[in-house]
Amino acid sequence: MLVDGIEKLELDAWDNENNAKYDNGEANQESRYNKELFKTCCEEPSFLFLQYHFEGIGKECYKKLERHSHVHNSTKRPGNDTRTNTCIAECIAKKLDLINDGGFASKIKIHKLLTKAFSNVDWFLNEFNIHGWGCIDQKQGNQTDCNTVPIKAAYCLWRQIQLRCPMDRIKDQIKCRKIKRKISKIDALTEKEEKETEPRD
Repeated sequence: MLVDGIEKLELDAWDNENNAKYDNGEANQESRYNKELFKTCCEEPSFLFLQYHFEGIGKECYKKLERHSHVHNSTKRPGNDTRTNTCIAECIAKKLDLINDGGFASKIKIHKLLTKAFSNVDWFLNEFNIHGWGCIDQKQGNQTDCNTVPIKAAYCLWRQIQLRCPMDRIKDQIKCRKIKRKISKIDALTEKEEKETEPRD
């Protein structure tokens, strides 16, 4: 499934240099989550704006999730896993009013946010209008825990950005090739899992 693919990306994404930084206590779990989410081929200032914007909200959500786990005496503490990231993404979406009471994405509000954030990035807005709406049509998974719609939509949009970033906006070709290889691995795993779950005659 797609969320499982996100977990595979997270587990494979950190190189030795970044791991050393985290081992030395230079960053915490919630900032690690945000930095991984915003690894990108494209060197657009608007992406940095969103990173800082979401990072602050993400930290609030992480602390809320951590408090919740203590209150309910949960043995599962927030960490760098799929469930935590799914819950943080849901919390961010709720704070920004990007999902409605039924748990579905609000297309109007998401479009308004992206149009404002990327008003000077024509290529992204054009690509979003052609390919991005399908990302927002993500359906809630069969979960009784946190809503999977926000993280599925975020990953889908992130994937579109990496695959469609114009060549003149890519400053680090090596990093971009690594990101695209990870996406290819996830796509292959997702396709394999979908075939395995298809009903057989």
